[in-house]
Amino acid sequence: MNKKSKILSIMVIFVFVLFISGCGKTDDTENKTDDSGVTTVTCTKNATIAEGIESKFNCQYTYKDGYVQEVHTVEELTSDNENYLNTYKSLLEDAYEPYQAVKYYEYDIQLDGNTLKTEVKIDYANVNTDELIAIDTSNASLIKDGKVKEEDLRSLYETGGATCK
Repeated sequence: MNKKSKILSIMVIFVFVLFISGCGKTDDTENKTDDSGVTTVTCTKNATIAEGIESKFNCQYTYKDGYVQEVHTVEELTSDNENYLNTYKSLLEDAYEPYQAVKYYEYDIQLDGNTLKTEVKIDYANVNTDELIAIDTSNASLIKDGKVKEEDLRSLYETGGATCK
């Protein structure tokens, strides 16, 4: 499978996870704003993607003056289908590989037993957003003038079925 096909496959799977599956129980924690005006938001979604495939999505991000500062997401896929998890892991590794050298952008992909865990941390206050757009032009739909608006990020997650508080 060539690189473009793998990236397209990962995007299809990502869209499938966020947009097709149903939501589960979420945390009732509300936004928290600290003394410096930084607000923390938590978005969650638990879903059954298909028979035997469970997904847990948790994102915590901070924003100040309407712009996202940092994002930390953790997504876990659990399945007894080892082939599915290995294929999905390979697709994720190929999709995230171009970001490996980007400063202030960290990712980790781990397969442990029947759970595939992907963790991503992005420091939008410091990352070179032009570099992100150069890697994948679809990043431009979220990044405007080098920044990410909190309302745009929240809308993306909520459109995908997550509950943000």
